[in-house]
Amino acid sequence: MVKASIPDKNAGTTLSAAENDSVRKSFGQEAQKAYEAKLPPGTVVRVDVYVVDKDGNRVGETTKVVSTTTGRRLSHGGNHVIIEVYISLAPGLSVAEAAVAQAALTVSVAALPTNIGADPAFAGLLSVAGVTPAEVTAAPAATAQYVVAASPPPPCFMQCTQLMNGLSKKSPDMCLQMGADGSASCYPYGYNGCDSGMTHCNQKVCDAKDKKPSKCQKKLVKKGKLHKCSKRKWGKKKCKKTCCEAGY
Repeated sequence: MVKASIPDKNAGTTLSAAENDSVRKSFGQEAQKAYEAKLPPGTVVRVDVYVVDKDGNRVGETTKVVSTTTGRRLSHGGNHVIIEVYISLAPGLSVAEAAVAQAALTVSVAALPTNIGADPAFAGLLSVAGVTPAEVTAAPAATAQYVVAASPPPPCFMQCTQLMNGLSKKSPDMCLQMGADGSASCYPYGYNGCDSGMTHCNQKVCDAKDKKPSKCQKKLVKKGKLHKCSKRKWGKKKCKKTCCEAGY
């Protein structure tokens, strides 16, 4: 995460960021744009913007801006806007892809400017906020606060080209036997486990149906947004089956 702080001025409107969500959103969008320009393509940048008073107490709601995770802090004598930027990789990467992407992201995060006020990429943020570079302060990125993880493997039954001996695709445990051509024959998991040459596979038992299957298929699967499965709204309520069958 990277954190920055900027004085809460009118920014060309009659309201300050503490009073106006659209002002906070414009700050977040400009910060997001600047960080995306500094990071590898495909990096997911989420920005949270809120206002605190001189004692550090919040005086406004948090405004979130999300794209396809980094955070920083800016300070002033009165109210100041806190911009927290979170950096992560795009979902759906294999283990090998995630390793390569993490290496590139680590290098880019290490090169992020501490003095963002003097970096041309942040000129838009300074313009919208109506402040000078000298009024902006920011902390280095906290690399321990961003995590890259590979997507989970698909459920066992999705790896099977044949279900043998009456095996149900809903069985929580099964034995996979890989063929030379890449096919996979799947057998029931025996009392003594899998026979030699087979691989044990365990999968979640998915719900019978989604609460809103068409919406889940469209938003989570077809649009590549399976990372939403980790959120309670989607993974625990709306799209339980879709998320489960995708391995989340």
